[in-house]
Amino acid sequence: MSNPYFVYEESTLGIVRPDRPNRFTPLAGERDHQYGGFHLLDAEMADLRPATASDFENYRVQLPPDFKDQTTR
Repeated sequence: MSNPYFVYEESTLGIVRPDRPNRFTPLAGERDHQYGGFHLLDAEMADLRPATASDFENYRVQLPPDFKDQTTR
């Protein structure tokens, strides 16, 4: 299974849960308060990229134990 951690629009670090693939849950950065803190994703317009270990450092979030940096493979 690939990592569920992403950076949204280069402004927010968060997670996309497999059971809710159309929601981006922020861990740090901007939150969309209109939708209860979530960002609703439009698959064609979402600007997401896989998070890296340095993203967690930049956003001052501790690396989760299940994180695997996809850029090092």
